[in-house]
Amino acid sequence: MAFIPIALMAAGQVYQGMAADAQGKSAQNMANYNAQLAMRNKAQIEARGKRESIQQAEVAASRRSTITNQFGINDANILAAQAKEDEIENLLIGYDTQVAAQQQESQAALDRMQGDIYRQKGRNKAMSSYIGAGSTLLQGFS
Repeated sequence: MAFIPIALMAAGQVYQGMAADAQGKSAQNMANYNAQLAMRNKAQIEARGKRESIQQAEVAASRRSTITNQFGINDANILAAQAKEDEIENLLIGYDTQVAAQQQESQAALDRMQGDIYRQKGRNKAMSSYIGAGSTLLQGFS
């Protein structure tokens, strides 16, 4: 009869271990989902950057054409200066895009690492609970 409370205590510890393991898995799944979202954000940022770069190049070409056609300016120095300014603007778009995309990629890596930590914590808590259950049973038998 004295064995029943000990068995119940050990069973409770096993249940706690199973719950901790499940919680670790769940937290890891959520972190992995967040990592997937960050990678989707990265892809969207890169696509938006390409689109902005193309649009900026089109605006720049139109601007140079307007300078030549409407104002009758066909000075190579002015057009070269405008082309240089347009190129710098386009490079800045590319740089901003690259920085934002790298931030999302880094966030994804951090999310995956955090998920691995959550999973390992769950395993460790589960193992501790299982050892505790075994210890409780051994103490009860002795």
